[in-house]
Amino acid sequence: MVKISNQIRAQYFNKLGCKFEIDELWTYIKQKDNFTWITYVIERETKQVIDFFVGSKSKNFNL
Repeated sequence: MVKISNQIRAQYFNKLGCKFEIDELWTYIKQKDNFTWITYVIERETKQVIDFFVGSKSKNFNL
């Protein structure tokens, strides 16, 4: 999952006055203590995916 997400690049988004929604979920593969986070941002009106992140979370997490 992480390998695939690293190959996808977000498109440039340049539209003023938009409202965005951000959501996140976590899952694990094989071991419950090995979480993978999926975080994404969508433009509220069009539901266009603006950006996303798949991977582990740390104190330095930035989307």
